[in-house]
Amino acid sequence: MYWQLREQQLKSNPNNSERDVMRSFPELALTVGNPGVLLKTGLLRSVESTEDANLLAADNPMLTGTFQVDHVAREARESFMIQQLLKSNDHTMILICGRGHEFQDNVPDGVKLVRIPMPNLSETISDSP
Repeated sequence: MYWQLREQQLKSNPNNSERDVMRSFPELALTVGNPGVLLKTGLLRSVESTEDANLLAADNPMLTGTFQVDHVAREARESFMIQQLLKSNDHTMILICGRGHEFQDNVPDGVKLVRIPMPNLSETISDSP
């Protein structure tokens, strides 16, 4: 749905930026996430999922109707994501996640983790161009 709305928005005003589109549809932009946006805009050549659908669903902080992080579910999801990355033969991998993730306790000895702070999506969409 986001991509169809994105295409319509860009066709109706070719001067719109990706940020303009995300501002128009913030709740839909969250469904594709930053990796999806980076892939669609050509800034990434490929994206491989590190997610498990069940773990992702269990880590939904809105399951109860109010924002509440289930730390056990979050930890299980983060461990799975790191294990998926470690299956790769690549020497350098980039994992794009929200600010709420902490992977230090999931990374085995001998693997270097570099965290690059990113703005919240709401900050990204509300910043001036």
